[in-house]
Amino acid sequence: MWTNLIITALGSGSLAGAISWVFSKRSRDNSFIPKLQETIKVLSDNYAETLKDAVITKRQNAELLMGQAEAELQMDKLKKMYEESKTEWASIKCQNHELIKQNNELLAGQSTLQKEIDSLRKENYKLSVKVNELNKLLKNPDICKK
Repeated sequence: MWTNLIITALGSGSLAGAISWVFSKRSRDNSFIPKLQETIKVLSDNYAETLKDAVITKRQNAELLMGQAEAELQMDKLKKMYEESKTEWASIKCQNHELIKQNNELLAGQSTLQKEIDSLRKENYKLSVKVNELNKLLKNPDICKK
């Protein structure tokens, strides 16, 4: 009976199928481990590359933040300089206004002086004419005898 059962099982292929399944499972398990190890290695390499990229990105971010902070400091300095220059500009504008006022006063005085100079020149001319007439009279001997 057992012999018939073994012969039937071997003839139908069910025992051979079960034996080949056991051996193929062991073979599959053996090939699964290297594939799993390869997957772990790829994931580990990808993780290391991602970490390296993250470190580079963080360093770049820190450099950019430092650059931004420097730019903000420089912007604050420029704003302060601009405000100071506005105050200085207002002061210069006031001084310029005062100088223009003084210049206009001097020009008005110069105009008055020029009128006086012209008047004195006219008087000087008239006096020169009279002096010349007197000199002529003094040089004329006939006038002295009378």
